[in-house]
Amino acid sequence: MKQFSGLLFIALLAPLLFLGCTKPKGVSFDENLYSDDSGIVRWKKDGSIFSGETFALLCEECTVPLLNHWPVHFVGNYKNGIPHGTFWIAKSGRQDDYFEYKKKHTQLQIQYQEGKHLLETP
Repeated sequence: MKQFSGLLFIALLAPLLFLGCTKPKGVSFDENLYSDDSGIVRWKKDGSIFSGETFALLCEECTVPLLNHWPVHFVGNYKNGIPHGTFWIAKSGRQDDYFEYKKKHTQLQIQYQEGKHLLETP
């Protein structure tokens, strides 16, 4: 009976661990997308044009969901395969740098409108 109550406790507690989790929203760029020769972002599965939010993880092995650790190189939005909306990159501005997804709003923000670079906010 003690084992059953212990398992029940774990089953009830486990979902609570993920309530505060800020797993990246959107699509993993490296796993699902590519940029064609003209710079248009497309789905790997069928070559259709991508619209939505995407992110590039530092590495799959680097993520620790239970600790809410999601290091990313960038988070960005595309519309019809071109940058549109907000992109977040590391404060350093280097493409090889990374940041915690949950802290994206403290990073360098770049605004795009239909592929045109409008504004950078440190």
